Amino acid sequence: MHKKKLFIILPVALVLSFFGSLMSWGIPKQDNQLYELRLNELPDGTYRYTYKITPPFGTFVANKHVSVEVKVKTGKIVNVHLVKPPALKGIAEEFTPRIIKEQTTQLDGFSGATWSKRAFLKSVEYAINTAARDLK
Repeated sequence: MHKKKLFIILPVALVLSFFGSLMSWGIPKQDNQLYELRLNELPDGTYRYTYKITPPFGTFVANKHVSVEVKVKTGKIVNVHLVKPPALKGIAEEFTPRIIKEQTTQLDGFSGATWSKRAFLKSVEYAINTAARDLK
């Protein structure tokens, strides 16, 4: 009886893993590293960006798009406003004071909801660094 179950379960597992790898084949990996902010290249202003999370296949993420507005004054972040989704308000409240104090998105202390936290930090990073790149 146990051998019969094994002969059914093993092929099913192999087929599922094969199709899982096919579904992720050709999809570029998202850069999840946090980079230095190019604040010194930006004039005063408010910069907006919507970051799309692309987690690994099989990973559930409730909020796949994170939009922020980052206010920069004299080469420093003075405010970060979460535009959407409202479900990440707690994450924004947790990280915004640290981003403003440390002037970076390269923050430690990830635990729980790490994809959402990383998406929030990446949206701040992209708002600044994309604007700096586009101004050149």
